[in-house]
Amino acid sequence: MKYLQQNIWASIGLALFVSFAFPAAGTLLSPFVQILFMFMVFLSSINLNVRSILSEVHHPGKTVIALLLIHVVPPLTMLTLKPFVSDDLFLGLILASSAPSGIAVIFLSKMYKGDPSRALVITFLSNFLSPLILPLVVFTFVGRSVHLDILSMSLTLIKLIIIPGLLAQVIAQSHWKARISRNGPVLLTISLMLLIIGIISPVRNYLLDELLTSLLLAGFIGGTIMLLFLLGFHIGSTMEAKISYGIASSFKNFALATILAFSLFNASVALPALVYAVVNSLLLIPLQWYIEGRRIDAV
Repeated sequence: MKYLQQNIWASIGLALFVSFAFPAAGTLLSPFVQILFMFMVFLSSINLNVRSILSEVHHPGKTVIALLLIHVVPPLTMLTLKPFVSDDLFLGLILASSAPSGIAVIFLSKMYKGDPSRALVITFLSNFLSPLILPLVVFTFVGRSVHLDILSMSLTLIKLIIIPGLLAQVIAQSHWKARISRNGPVLLTISLMLLIIGIISPVRNYLLDELLTSLLLAGFIGGTIMLLFLLGFHIGSTMEAKISYGIASSFKNFALATILAFSLFNASVALPALVYAVVNSLLLIPLQWYIEGRRIDAV
């Protein structure tokens, strides 16, 4: 387990292997995905610096740039594919690429030794504004209306981010903080593996049924994600800030995009969101190598 903790690429690779080789395991885990999310947000928030969060809110310049990278730049890149894909696939690409930052960026920033406080502010604002931004972007690029349940999304945000975050701040004032902090990295690693398995395994068959299309989309989406990470990475002034901006700008809330696509449209529209889920998880492997290389160069 220590090896997997120190080499996140290995733990993610193992989780992806289990997702595709033993999908039944993920089917059992899928009902607990939200609980895993909340647990990981709790672990990532136990050492959050409240002053850092307030500072980020009061100096929003870089946060605004990150929000543009999350919601505007990705659909612009997808425009290049419009002549080559069906209308449903293009709608799915716009829907998935304009989705908010994933809540997972909070604990990913923690795991990659970034600044979880910055990631928390960015993903909260991105998800909070998404009921307004996402329908506008989809209508602008595709000309089709998308209705989002603002109340439901707000309650989901409160449940997944605010409640575990506040609970962590309460626990942080007790003697439990030291014990949780000491075991946090191991628990985060295990939880991340279970989370990936729980998300990807249930959609494994559909991805394989559309294998050629999935692979072609994966190549383009992967390039877009890497571009967004590098652009976000260069926003930060410190290594911790660079990591958080890079991850927050490139890691999508593909769960939300998938739910919207299936509930409002059809499986073809949902395919890009499913590919996003796999590619986002897969790119976490070279991400660790890149960050470690930049740390060495900075020494």
